[in-house]
Amino acid sequence: SDRSRFRAGAVRFSSTTTEVSGLEASGDIFESRIERMAYAAGGSRLAPALRQVALTLTTGRGFLVAQEMGRRAMAVVLLDGLPDDIVDATSEADALKRAGVRLAIVWIPMGGAAPTFAESLVSEPVAENLLVAMGGFSDVRLELERLSSDLQAPCPCAAGSLVRVLPPTHVDMIAAELPLAAELPHGASVTQDCQAAFPDFSGDLLLTCADGHIR
Repeated sequence: SDRSRFRAGAVRFSSTTTEVSGLEASGDIFESRIERMAYAAGGSRLAPALRQVALTLTTGRGFLVAQEMGRRAMAVVLLDGLPDDIVDATSEADALKRAGVRLAIVWIPMGGAAPTFAESLVSEPVAENLLVAMGGFSDVRLELERLSSDLQAPCPCAAGSLVRVLPPTHVDMIAAELPLAAELPHGASVTQDCQAAFPDFSGDLLLTCADGHIR
């Protein structure tokens, strides 16, 4: 596919974690790094790998690289079995999702549906084909190509995003910041209690997500 539209990186994990490729715009360079990647036997510790993903996706100023490019960030985890650190991995996955990273799982063991653990990791809604169970490795490339098309879609607004709320024009008050209670898809709206921002007032605030930004 045309990887010039976005950047891709890769992290290999077993009992140790290795960044195979940082974010790379060149598809040829990225693929050459993947082809040279050695298979690592041993344990399966997912939590350190997800922490490395967060570092790879984040700029030195703490912002997601994708957001600064006006794109969305996605992490695709290929699993051929349950990791050894399920509790820690779940915590790291939640942190990625709170930061605005969409998380997808490709479950590859020979036969069998993906376990509940894998379903708990992916971003909502699960129905958006972010959890895929495959019978083997032969079709992984096609599945990754399909998931990459999601990077071109408008960005959702991440849970916890701070919304700057202005007071009524006739009131001498400073603006307030209100955290978004849950992830909001692009184009969707939600109401939040006005008193959360201005305790002396009643009513609802209408918040709408427009490609990663609340208005």
